[in-house]
Amino acid sequence: MLVLKSTVSLAIVLALFALAVWGMRRLQGGLANQGARALTMESRISLDTRNSLAIVRHGQQRWLLGISPSGITRIDSLEAPSPTGPKEPA
Repeated sequence: MLVLKSTVSLAIVLALFALAVWGMRRLQGGLANQGARALTMESRISLDTRNSLAIVRHGQQRWLLGISPSGITRIDSLEAPSPTGPKEPA
């Protein structure tokens, strides 16, 4: 009788563990897809073979970034472009 109780308990624990792993994979997959769409590189220009400048957007925020072998540096925050396009000079 003790062996049967132990086996059933072990089966329940393993089933709960499998359910938790399945849920975490579903949750992480959804977050990964959302993050991939939220951050976009609008443009990038190479300064030389190892250094470049990039404009990156996240929602309505835009940044000018310097990219080098030693890391990434935020150079400036940029204004979001107007939804109607660039303004004509007056």
